Amino acid sequence: MRRQSYLLWMVLALAGCQTSTEGDAIVGTEGDAFKRELSAAAAGDMKAQAAIGIRYEEGVGVAADEEKAAYWMRKAAAQGDAATQNRLGLLIYNKPKEAAQWYRKAAEQGHAPAQVNLGIHYMTGAGVKRDDSQAVFWFRKAAELGDAAGQNNLALMLRSGRGVPQNCPEALAWLQKAVAPDQASQARQFSDAAMAQLGNMYRDGECVDRDERRAVEWFRSATALDGMDGVYGLAKAYATGHGVEQDVVVAVALFKTIEGQTIVDRDNSLYELSFAIGWDASLRADALAREMREEGRLEALARYMAGKAQE
Repeated sequence: MRRQSYLLWMVLALAGCQTSTEGDAIVGTEGDAFKRELSAAAAGDMKAQAAIGIRYEEGVGVAADEEKAAYWMRKAAAQGDAATQNRLGLLIYNKPKEAAQWYRKAAEQGHAPAQVNLGIHYMTGAGVKRDDSQAVFWFRKAAELGDAAGQNNLALMLRSGRGVPQNCPEALAWLQKAVAPDQASQARQFSDAAMAQLGNMYRDGECVDRDERRAVEWFRSATALDGMDGVYGLAKAYATGHGVEQDVVVAVALFKTIEGQTIVDRDNSLYELSFAIGWDASLRADALAREMREEGRLEALARYMAGKAQE
């Protein structure tokens, strides 16, 4: 998944990357298109500047170069291109103060992803003074525009009472919007977070009656969309036997497919389990994890369970 939040890097004062592409490796069949767009970008065309920035970021038609990508994106962003202002933040995420400034410019134009990112800045205090009420304000703006990430984050604030009085019914209403079928197809990476949040709520009995089986259903739905929070919730369910028959091999296998395992596993329970299940179980977990990566988590899991039932 792309890096998500935080905006601008530095005012690029590197003479070699501001105005010249001398020495750039023009690659692939996109090389001619790159040259045409570069000429238009140099003449001040905003769309061409944005396109050249993306080419440098992704290495399409030219060798990838993040500094040059940032330079051309800044050109387009300075002309008011909200999408580029937001995308620049995804590229130059490690300068949060400047990032917040650019996100604000895009957010004030009604760009929902930038509104979400600005809300995250306020929620975390990255580059701005932490202010949960401002986070809620910007998440709500994005949520009202139909943005699944905004809906998910607003629900998180509402259920926890951060920056706004706790309101479980409203939190549930926004989560239902975020996981609606049209959202699941249009914004998969954000709908899965809302599904996992619903799973957590049903597992813990927070804002809803505790229902561990229903929690597992939501974790499965999020896992089907490759949502790491969903995979983690499902792994925890198999590790503890809450809502599903306990199976530590499945729990560890699912855990091994999560990128950034130690970040997700904040209580270290699955990390520790992966070292404590014994040699044979560990080998089976490794094999299942490999199959999950190759075939898909739920597909490999279904085949594993079918084989287990025949033993």
